[in-house]
Amino acid sequence: MKKPFISRLLSAVLAAAVMLIFIPNAGVTASALTEGGYEYTVSGGKATITGYDGPGGDVAIPSTLGGHTVTVVGEGAFHGCVSLTGATIPEGVTSIGRSAFDMCAALTYVVIPDSVASIGDWTFNGCTALTGASIPNSVSAIGVGAFYECVSLTNVTIPERITTISDSAFAFCIALTSATIPDSVISIDNDAFYRCTSLASLNIGNGVTTIGDGAFTNCRSLANLTIPNSVTSIGDRAFRGCESLTTVTIPDNVATIGAEAFDYCTSLASATIPGSVKKIGDDAFVDTHEDFTIRCYENSAAHAYASNNGLKSELIAGDPPEPLRDTANNADSIDTASAWAKDGVKAAIAENFVPDSIQGDYKIAITRAEFAALAVRLYETVAGKAIETGANPFTDTADVNAIKAAAIGVTTGTTATTFTPDRQLNREEAATMLSRLASAIGKPIAKQAAGPTFADKASISAWAAESVAQMQATGLMGGVGNNAFSPKGQYTREQSIITILRLYEHLDDEYTEHERPEHERESASGETDGSEYNKWLEDKKRTLDEIAVIFIELNNKELIESKLLAIHGVYFDFLNVAFSDNTIFTSDGWTPPPEYLPTERPWYISAIEGNGDIAVTEIYEDSITGEPMVSISKYIGEIDGLETVILADMFIPK
Repeated sequence: MKKPFISRLLSAVLAAAVMLIFIPNAGVTASALTEGGYEYTVSGGKATITGYDGPGGDVAIPSTLGGHTVTVVGEGAFHGCVSLTGATIPEGVTSIGRSAFDMCAALTYVVIPDSVASIGDWTFNGCTALTGASIPNSVSAIGVGAFYECVSLTNVTIPERITTISDSAFAFCIALTSATIPDSVISIDNDAFYRCTSLASLNIGNGVTTIGDGAFTNCRSLANLTIPNSVTSIGDRAFRGCESLTTVTIPDNVATIGAEAFDYCTSLASATIPGSVKKIGDDAFVDTHEDFTIRCYENSAAHAYASNNGLKSELIAGDPPEPLRDTANNADSIDTASAWAKDGVKAAIAENFVPDSIQGDYKIAITRAEFAALAVRLYETVAGKAIETGANPFTDTADVNAIKAAAIGVTTGTTATTFTPDRQLNREEAATMLSRLASAIGKPIAKQAAGPTFADKASISAWAAESVAQMQATGLMGGVGNNAFSPKGQYTREQSIITILRLYEHLDDEYTEHERPEHERESASGETDGSEYNKWLEDKKRTLDEIAVIFIELNNKELIESKLLAIHGVYFDFLNVAFSDNTIFTSDGWTPPPEYLPTERPWYISAIEGNGDIAVTEIYEDSITGEPMVSISKYIGEIDGLETVILADMFIPK
């Protein structure tokens, strides 16, 4: 079962919060090397900045400290430096570390030199005054949450060497109006642009294959969307809550559309879905425009989805076109496959299991990178979502499929740090990766206590013997003749494709309806759980939980007040924070009369009694407009020694 966004987001933010406890605050320890307010260490003659205790303002970071060239702005070096208003990083710095400038609430600009190659996780997290970021083309990696909640960021330049927009990289950048994703990017990861509510212009490059879960959730200003033909999967909630979106055309290479992918796109009037789409997740097109229509081919997955969900459909005349593929180097030609393999290869292509780069020259040996691409494609098709990745564990490749395969445990590499992508895959490696792939999907193949029975079993590596026995027992892989397995022998593209198809069919046979992946299950009643109001309310409660985590992390009344004003009207109509001394901060600047005591209000008392659980009021009428409203509140612990409650007031949508 997929991990809900709120769980993943809270995990990420809480992980960052826990990590921050151990980051040196701007103070300098007596035992450290210091110069001019900077704390630093030296290794190999190079200096790494680890702390700052200077006056702040606009800072030009020195290129040398103690006579040593500064090459790294280290982890948490400027963390929480609220007096820092600008930073110019010197030429020669190659890396900006994790959380290096996070929570620098007054930082308005940063100058990053061409020497920088990587920007770490959470580097500029919570830099709420940062208005722009020009990232040089030298940068090849931007970490998780790198610009998370930079609420004043209006523009950003993504360099052409980036291959992945990492999880939550620009989440909550509510002032960001445009984003251009270069052709070098292969994957837009989970929640990458989550709640970028001002994002109106989006240009997705032609190299992107995966749009992750929640990648553009609640980008409410996004009215026009062009999804390039390179995309093969659209994750859960990818465009959920894009309220300005009026029409969408899914390109001919997409195989899966995740659950709630276009849910709450209330202006969406039409979606054109090609025959290549085999799976559409639950509630993918719920709460759209009242005239919403799916344009699709007869008897396609989209046609069935529209029928099963009571949606209008408009049939496209003729047969669906073949998925768009690169025809160079005979990539589309089935004639290069052996006679025995042609039908299987065709079937695998029809299921969208075969990446374009492997279509053709089917008799040649497959490489480790190519087999990883096959494994990843099968996993993402069955799971109905993109694989979440972390840091690249390999030093010899940046291949996204190798990284994804490692993330789900399909490969551990040829050494602790290498993958050897271009080396030919041998048969025992193929068996091992297939076995691990079945386990990653959630249907491990039964262990075979007797081991393999091939005549050459003594030549099978000890680490591969169990997997080979599993392949033999299930018939997923056979021998090469004379009861031999040939564990070190080459494995061809067509053999790999056929075994991937066999594994899919084996797993499909093994599923019961309750074990089947969530996105493939059929509803027993055809009804959604709960009313529209309850669904809307649950979404708002999740959002309040997210904001609560941010406020807890700030742990400062002044910072909370500043943050509250910055996000007025973005997530709730009105957002307030009340303290046990009866002071209250309001997002719209409203000042209550002296007799208004928050601690005596029912919402405050209910939140305190709930001790972290969200309290919900009865529906009531707004005293000015007469429109129905509801309020939710949550106790978030002590801030500056005062018990603190966060309150959201919301008009109920019609």
